[in-house]
Amino acid sequence: MRLTNYSDYALRELISLASMEDGKLASIKEIADDYGISKNHLMKITYELSKIGGIKTVRGRGGGICLAKPPRKINIGKSSATRKTTLNWWNAWKAGHVSLPLSAD
Repeated sequence: MRLTNYSDYALRELISLASMEDGKLASIKEIADDYGISKNHLMKITYELSKIGGIKTVRGRGGGICLAKPPRKINIGKSSATRKTTLNWWNAWKAGHVSLPLSAD
């Protein structure tokens, strides 16, 4: 499977947010620094993920980002398919809308 950098970074952002404690907000800068990604590039990805309902953004002082729903409810196929990218594995999931939970349990 081959992912574009855009999809790779979107998945990293989702995984990073899924690993956070409930109710805790992350900053785009924290995630960008953790993965060595451009903050501006990650801001674009965050905007796209928030548009499709994958993440929730809180503006202002003390704001940040978090998953919009529990990790088990996030459909990686849907999140990645909305990217402007060609993912070979998306076609296999398209018919069944198979989910890949972000949590290990």
